This record gives sequence, C-alpha cells and structure tokens, in this order.
Amino acid sequence: MHQPKYPERERAARQTWEYIKDMPWDQSIGILQDDMPVHHLYQMVGDGWWSSSLVNIQLSLLAERARDRLGLSNVRVELCEFTNVLVSQYKARDRQSYQHPWLRGVGDTIINERGTLVTGVNLGKVNDNPHWVPLVINGETGQTHYGDSLCEDLPPTLQHCVDWWLAQHTPSPSHLWAELPITV
Repeated sequence: MHQPKYPERERAARQTWEYIKDMPWDQSIGILQDDMPVHHLYQMVGDGWWSSSLVNIQLSLLAERARDRLGLSNVRVELCEFTNVLVSQYKARDRQSYQHPWLRGVGDTIINERGTLVTGVNLGKVNDNPHWVPLVINGETGQTHYGDSLCEDLPPTLQHCVDWWLAQHTPSPSHLWAELPITV
C-alpha cells in the first residue's frame, strides 16, 4: 500500500482502507428483499453487477427514490424476473391460456390504476444479445418507452411480448412505443 512516488494514490488508498474497515460487513443491506450482506457489494465494481440480483438491487433503489424523493406513488418497479415470466408466457400463448396470477395482477394494476411500470430487461432472454435495457410502461399515457445504450433497435420479440401482454388487460389496446432517451 506504500507508494512513495504517488502521494495522491497513497492518500486515497489510506482513506479507502479507513472506510473499508468501518463497513458493517456482517450486516445486511436494509432495503433489499433478500437481506443480502454488505460484503456482496464488492460485485458492483467488477463484472458481477451484470447479474439479475444486483440489477434488482439497483431497481429497488430506483423504486425507493421514485416513491420517497420524487413523490411518485403510482410507479411500480418490477424486478428482472418480470420480463423472464412475460417472455415465457408469450412463447406459450398458443399452448396454454394466459393464467399467470402475478403477471395478470401487474397488468391489471398498471392499466386500471393508470400507473407506470419500470423494469430492466436482459435481452439475452429475448434475442440472445445479453445486455440490459430499461423498459417503462405508462398506463396513463398508453406509451411504452424503450432505450438501448448500444443504439440497437427494439427487438421485435420484446415488442410482441409487451403488446400481447397489454392486449390481455385492455379491450382497446391503443398502445404506442416511444424512445427512452438514455446516454452511452
């Protein structure tokens, strides 16, 4: 840890070490559904943050911020499993009727209460292009917003899944898609 040639780095390393040793490593992070211990946060600094559980942490933080700081009570944040279930139900639509209670409940809530759903989608589950994109479905305006930091077009499979799902919840699906402005 001693680097005499780089005093700024040495100061930063010492400061970081002081912060690290004061962390409550055996306690859990309060807002998480699964009470993940603090020491799992190290995954955020490497490639591990691409896992669904860590994206779910970020979505949980987003939900808390939207509700508490922005006062948006009609925003519903669904974790990553939402899209996985939606895609499976869509792919099975010819073999079985749409009966998934959780998915049906989310759709009914968004449409009937004119709420907004926010989620993260792993496109690897949709089109074998594994990266994360945001999806926002606004039940009040009838718009779905999609953004891709890699500037790729909306995958047709994802569009068909969402359109099919929304059609299950409204008699006249006048549903529009809009670009979600995001930065690279």
